[in-house]
Amino acid sequence: MLVGCGPHARRVYIPAFFLQNEYNASIKVVVEVEEKELETREFISRYSDNIEYFFVNRFRHPRKLPKQVERKLNYLVKKYNITGIVISTNPLNHIQYALWAERKGLHILMDKPISTRPNIANSKFEYKDIIEDFNLLIKNRKPAKAFIVNTQRRYNPGFQIVFK
Repeated sequence: MLVGCGPHARRVYIPAFFLQNEYNASIKVVVEVEEKELETREFISRYSDNIEYFFVNRFRHPRKLPKQVERKLNYLVKKYNITGIVISTNPLNHIQYALWAERKGLHILMDKPISTRPNIANSKFEYKDIIEDFNLLIKNRKPAKAFIVNTQRRYNPGFQIVFK
């Protein structure tokens, strides 16, 4: 399942799944916000006609998916026997999808950041919510499942120097 079909997903994830996939992984469902329906369908149709779409209204609850969204996602996971999710949507919604995917026992590949809040750069209090988000993910963690935060530059020589 791919959640979010913006520029990063189009440049990185979609080609990996449809063009250079050596692991026999596939995208069965694409989840995107309603206002991007036309461009999402148009882009994905270049690669596959065998995709189910789920278009959602924007939501802002800090840690929960809307009930109707969660019910539909649960149905799609069961229908397609989905075992993993790529979270590449608006970073304000990363935590909602991640907590849901953890509860479902899915493997997770997520863009950074794991969590954020509106106006985080201007608030000295919002960081506490981000720490709480992280702790919730750790608490709900299923050790047998992968949870990877994608960073494209992890093997960049500059990053390697910093790690050392």
